[in-house]
Amino acid sequence: MGIGSGDKPMKGSAGQEYVALGRHISLYLALLGAANSGANPTRTAEWIRRSVQGYKDKSDEAFDKALRRDILTLRHAGIPISHSRDANGFTHYQLLTEQYALPDIQFTPEEAMALSVAASFGNTGGLADFSQSGFSKLAASGAPRSHGPSPVHTAVSDMTLVQPVIIRDINTIIRNGLRMSFDYKPQPSVPAQRRVMDPWGLVVHHNRVYLVGYDIDKQAPRVFRILRVTSVKARDEKATHPPVQESLQSLVNDALRRSQTSATVRVDADKAIELIEEAEDKGDGTYFLDKVSSDWLTRTALSYADSAEVLEPGEIQEGIAKLAKKALDENLVDLDGKPTTWRRDEEAEDTAPKNSNLGPRIHRLVRMTNILPYFKRHPDKSMMEAASDLDMSHEELVAALNTLFLSGATQNTEDLIDLSWDFRKVNIIDSQGMDQALRLTPTEASALLLALESLESMPGLIDPQAVQSAANKIRGIMDTKTQGIYDSLATTPPEESKIQAALATAIDTNKQVRFEYWSSGENESTSRTADPVRVFLADSELYLSAWDKDRDAHRTFRLDRMRDVEVLETAATPKSASTEIDPTDPFGFDSSAKATIFLHESASWLADYHDIALAETARNGWIEGSMPIGRDSWFVRFALSNADRLRVTSPESITVAIAENAIAALARYTQKLT
Repeated sequence: MGIGSGDKPMKGSAGQEYVALGRHISLYLALLGAANSGANPTRTAEWIRRSVQGYKDKSDEAFDKALRRDILTLRHAGIPISHSRDANGFTHYQLLTEQYALPDIQFTPEEAMALSVAASFGNTGGLADFSQSGFSKLAASGAPRSHGPSPVHTAVSDMTLVQPVIIRDINTIIRNGLRMSFDYKPQPSVPAQRRVMDPWGLVVHHNRVYLVGYDIDKQAPRVFRILRVTSVKARDEKATHPPVQESLQSLVNDALRRSQTSATVRVDADKAIELIEEAEDKGDGTYFLDKVSSDWLTRTALSYADSAEVLEPGEIQEGIAKLAKKALDENLVDLDGKPTTWRRDEEAEDTAPKNSNLGPRIHRLVRMTNILPYFKRHPDKSMMEAASDLDMSHEELVAALNTLFLSGATQNTEDLIDLSWDFRKVNIIDSQGMDQALRLTPTEASALLLALESLESMPGLIDPQAVQSAANKIRGIMDTKTQGIYDSLATTPPEESKIQAALATAIDTNKQVRFEYWSSGENESTSRTADPVRVFLADSELYLSAWDKDRDAHRTFRLDRMRDVEVLETAATPKSASTEIDPTDPFGFDSSAKATIFLHESASWLADYHDIALAETARNGWIEGSMPIGRDSWFVRFALSNADRLRVTSPESITVAIAENAIAALARYTQKLT
């Protein structure tokens, strides 16, 4: 088929994107050709301007900027390029061939499956773009992407929200044994603190990422949630506190227990399961909760005050009464002030890279540089198989092949890539030396390792031994470049592991499932029969997307609220048109009725985890917004649990329900306290 096919060139921004990619590929080929020539391994800036397509017609200033930007882009993709000046002031660029190719690495089918799932774990954004580009390199070297349904998808997590530059810089600092400083916000409403640390590693705990190290000011080990860390800087001094003997995972566990309490609660039968799912049943309608978050208990107990009651301690009862008063405080939101522009996280915005779309752009370049190595390694693969392995659509693969067909160190015929293709296969006539997969960058390897660490906590959905061995192989080819990613030994409660395994079997064999399910919205347990579609992760919780046979509608079910899961012999026939998951709207809230709300600026982080649309201005710290209601009963509970930082103004039915529940809770706890 080749360039003479009926495929039309892409227009608009997509076409401009491929023009830039073509220039990057031509520059890469020019430097690769020089490095492999056996003669002068360098190329001067003037030679590049004169010979490489895309630079000749630029002004001096435009050329200098374009070349610097393109060299940086190639480096981010994993192509090591050095530069030096000669005695005459000319800049020479050289591709370091001994460092650019991915070492030979073989994966078992099970390991390849784990890597494939890890690569798609975050969909898009944050580190997810780098895990995808990293896997495309592994695919080009021989690790096939799983063509079956992924056992788990991700909507929102630390992987999609963290800035990749944060992970990269922390890794580099740990690798070089340096001390570091950074800004940290323990709560969204307080100013950032500058902290100094000897860093030890990054730990994944319940799909959240934590930085662990020795705090120089506190003179003790400390743990920091990575999403609250910004402005990471290496200090010009060596770290002097080596990691402690105990597990970094145990340090994270201990840190998360510090703001915890123990409590006794009374709960109506089959109600408020969320409150007592990990509590000890005393057998008389009461439950003992040990080492739970005080803030979580206060907020959750108020939201279920119609069916649950905290009997002790008194401090929690006082907190519930105080929060209920906030829900009834008509003066909570003061809108008389002058509108001001608010910023969710000034420190994060100030330090975020200006090229915020760097991840997707690098991913596109990496995919293109891996096409020829992929077909060299897999000459019998079809276009459709290649597109799947390289995380591309068929249209994107055809456009990339057209771009490669026109690329070369120069525009001389003998310097151009030569190939042909049809839907069955791609025939490479002359690769111009582009036949090795690029090495993994530390950021790509870190992204894959963090995703694999998260998968270790899902043993029912993915083989944990394959996850561990795949991670070990990644660490093996990266030497010390990923030593900051802590290799934790994740554990999952046996009951959850059984549920995960049963759902994975049902999805894989296309069978119906039956289970007991407690709904937080309805606050009751019911038996459900469903056609399972997929499992996805949202804000550290696993959910099942399925077609509920009893309700004849698409529903999502939290896995930790499912019990007695049984795989049936009946074939599943999910209505696929209604069960497609949008990673940006996994619960289908876009079609739901909306409530008008005011959210305090200090709690604007809630918009990262719930589908809350906020205005650009605030009045006295309060931001107007809207939020999907979903189920009325669930929304009322959500509003009550956030009564000190969220006010609902419409619809009236919701505001009345919130007030009625708050009045009842306040009466109950006020009477107890008096």
